Amino acid sequence: MAKGTEFAVTYGLMAKPKGRSEAALRRQTRRAPDIRGRRRAGASLSTYKKKRKFEQTPEPEGAVGKSGARLSYVIQRHDARRLHYDFRLELDGVLKSWAVPKGPSTVLGEKRLAVEVEDHPLDYGHFEGAIPEGHYGAGHVLLWDEGTWTPKGDPHEGLKKGKLSFELAGKRLNGGFALVRLRRSSEKKPQWLLLKERDEFAGKPGTRRVTEESAPPPAKEFHAQLATLEDRVPTGEDWIVEPKFDGYRIIARLDRGKVELTSRNGHDWTKRFESIAGAVAEIPVVSAVFDGEVCALDDEGVPRFQLLQNSQVGNSPSKKRGQPAARLERLVYFVFDLLFVDGEDLRQHALATRKSMLESVLAKQKPPLYYVAHAPGAQAHELLRIACEKHGEGVVAKRANAPHLRYGASTGSR
Repeated sequence: MAKGTEFAVTYGLMAKPKGRSEAALRRQTRRAPDIRGRRRAGASLSTYKKKRKFEQTPEPEGAVGKSGARLSYVIQRHDARRLHYDFRLELDGVLKSWAVPKGPSTVLGEKRLAVEVEDHPLDYGHFEGAIPEGHYGAGHVLLWDEGTWTPKGDPHEGLKKGKLSFELAGKRLNGGFALVRLRRSSEKKPQWLLLKERDEFAGKPGTRRVTEESAPPPAKEFHAQLATLEDRVPTGEDWIVEPKFDGYRIIARLDRGKVELTSRNGHDWTKRFESIAGAVAEIPVVSAVFDGEVCALDDEGVPRFQLLQNSQVGNSPSKKRGQPAARLERLVYFVFDLLFVDGEDLRQHALATRKSMLESVLAKQKPPLYYVAHAPGAQAHELLRIACEKHGEGVVAKRANAPHLRYGASTGSR
């Protein structure tokens, strides 16, 4: 076992929740509305269920519900083998679904291919997170837009004839759109075109693409969440627990291979931790912002702050005090949050969603980068006991459904 991983295992970071699968823990990301008791409508989820192993994926198994007067609409950004956008319209108690490779367009006259896929349960409209590698649709799923849709005419007749016109009322998309089926499309995967109709919401040619990925905001706009000191560790099911590290809090901003490391006080420490910056630059994403702690490990794999101080440029070790300098290979970056990735600001998303995506992003990374796994609140006292035995800094409890806010008192961190 590599040095550093022993520390992670010792603190219980690799432990699985007792009595609950990791997939079940991730499902607390966003709670879907209760659809128990609704009548089964004329739709089927058999294809959806055949493609998934729900004991291994965080996706909801769901059931056919009953649609009401207001029909939901959702678009999910799906960074799988190839990035695409899943366009979903509620009808007959399920989400009719299309995969749109280039994403929707608000420009009049632009045609976007939309491949019809299997119906999804209504619960899926609230799903965010990472589908594990090796499973159908493996990759990151983010809620990109949501709202309601209103069909123009009978939607069943429109789907049958191959032209469905409708109005969207979402956070990003609004106004008239149409789905038009191509004549030569396959029966197994019918192909449609998603078109913007002429109205006040239509953009002109040359308008910036609504799905265009933007660079991360400047590093100074990202602030470290600060925990509040408490005498007792929260143990409820809405909490997750991580070890508290003895190091420097660092925000790492990656944009097309260029990395900035910023301290909690806003100082640029990229040159101080060049080995960490180099490792972050190798992460296989275009852009991202990470939150974590840079530490120096002793021979037992435990972070020691004095070693970290001695590793700083211009701060040579003092032989009189008997403090050895930290070797380069002992510097590590424990990463516990993902605030931005490939054009999407994640700060308003639930912590469980951000951590699920972070784990996927760092899945193949090696030291000095470490993903900080977590345990459910039920294991909080056990982790605290181990931390005390190992003379650690303690533990940090965080609300699984909390967004990332600047000040600790409002984040739910303790």
